[in-house]
Amino acid sequence: MAEDKVRRFITIAFAETEGIKLQRRDKREPDREWKEIAQKRIQSIVRRRFKRQKAAILGWVQRQAVYTKAPIPPDDLFEDEEWDIEDEAAMMHIILWEMSKGAERFSSSIGMTFDTSGINVRAAKFARTYLTKWLADLDRTSREIVRNALALFVETPGMTIGDLVKMLPFNEERALRIAVTETTRIYAKGQMIAAQELKEQYPDVRIIKTWFTDNDDKVCEICGPLHGMTIDVDEPFYDIEDDLYQDGNPPAHVNCRCWIETSTDIRGTR
Repeated sequence: MAEDKVRRFITIAFAETEGIKLQRRDKREPDREWKEIAQKRIQSIVRRRFKRQKAAILGWVQRQAVYTKAPIPPDDLFEDEEWDIEDEAAMMHIILWEMSKGAERFSSSIGMTFDTSGINVRAAKFARTYLTKWLADLDRTSREIVRNALALFVETPGMTIGDLVKMLPFNEERALRIAVTETTRIYAKGQMIAAQELKEQYPDVRIIKTWFTDNDDKVCEICGPLHGMTIDVDEPFYDIEDDLYQDGNPPAHVNCRCWIETSTDIRGTR
């Protein structure tokens, strides 16, 4: 009965994002189907955002710059109330849902029981901070690319609007990369939030984590050496650059599909 509900949920979720290219994850990856649902939903949200921004930029160019090649457009072309009302709420739901899956994976893999009631509070606190920063950074990156493209458009004789369109950062490939990266990040964050909760309750229990890649010829130079590495749960797998984006866990880079598995190490317990 439970499996039937899962299948129905997956069918509905994929129908909501019909027409969006899916980049499959490794069959060994925990919660693969759930991650693919989250990935498609994030891609759908970003795709809608890009579509509106692209239309706003091109509308401005066609109105103001088709003959005169006017200066760079104002920042308010990136402001969109629909994003705040609809897409932000949808993204928050995905973040909390995907982190809960990561937390559930941690809880089922460590081989001991603990009070999980505090996990949701930690997850909600992280989600609010993360979503605000992520949305701002997403638009900031788009804005910088658009400004560079428009500067080139203004400065280059003979450059057409068609040439400009090819340079804009609103393509399907970027939306997909963003979705893959954030799905990897959010799931791993859910695991780490659950680990923090366990450590507070049982500070003497040693928790370890192991990094996994697809372990094939497509694995990058960054993640390849990390495959199979096992360290304490509080240690980073790589140098930390940002405590929200790169916290020492997957993803190690854009488009990363790596994952971690956690367990307790009785021999290493004090």
